This record gives sequence, structure tokens and C-alpha cells, in this order.
Amino acid sequence: MTTGISTAATNIPEEIRRQLRRSREIVVLLTPESVNRPWVLLEVGAAWGLSRRMRITPVLCHTPFDMIPDMIRNKKAIRLNEMNAYLAELSRRVESGT
Repeated sequence: MTTGISTAATNIPEEIRRQLRRSREIVVLLTPESVNRPWVLLEVGAAWGLSRRMRITPVLCHTPFDMIPDMIRNKKAIRLNEMNAYLAELSRRVESGT
């Protein structure tokens, strides 16, 4: 799977915005260390702003549900050990075009 993000001298914030606009779904890995990181919150906020057309799935790794940022707390979160089931569901959605 490719992210579409170039590794050569890229303006990272602009590239993130560009890729978010192209996306229909975002997976947010939340760990105790990442949950309050500015970049994670910035990307989640940008995705949340596009949420009418974007599915946001928080993935929790050693992180309790109550640590999910407020703006995405109402999204269906999964635990990291449920990732295979999520990927199977994602594959079905991609194949069906939904």
C-alpha cells in the first residue's frame, strides 16, 4: 500500500493537508505518548473538519477509551489487537466502493 507521500524535500504540513483532502478514511494510532502530541491532534483536527465525507477510526494501543481526543470520541475506536478484523472490513468497503 502506498501513502502517496513523497520522501524528497516535502513541505510536510502542506503534504498532510493534500493527502487528507484526497482521503476517504484515516486511521489514528493513539498511544499514551501520542494522544496529546501536537501533530497527532493537528491531523485529527484536520480529518475531523472533513469528517462529513471521511471515516475516522481511532486505534488504541495501551490507551484507554477515555484518552481519545474529544473531537473524535464519538467515533468507533478499535484496539490494536482488532486490527486484522478492521483491515478485512476496510478491504470489503474498498472492493464494494463504499
